[in-house]
Amino acid sequence: MIGNVDASLVGGGVVIQNSHNMSTITPTIEAELEILQCESFSYFLHETNPANGLVIDKTAPDWPASIAAIGFALGPVNTT
Repeated sequence: MIGNVDASLVGGGVVIQNSHNMSTITPTIEAELEILQCESFSYFLHETNPANGLVIDKTAPDWPASIAAIGFALGPVNTT
């Protein structure tokens, strides 16, 4: 935050929000994709059980894990 302007650099785009009139410059497609990738990867970081590797399907309390969620979580794993 600089003064009343909040500027965030994300990927190839800049998102600027002015707290006075709340106008927003929309991010570029590359920046939107980077945000989506970050949020998607973050889901698996937060919802994977470190004790057994199971991943819940959604963030509702006591929701069961599924083979589909586990399969999606294996995608970003570095196997080298």
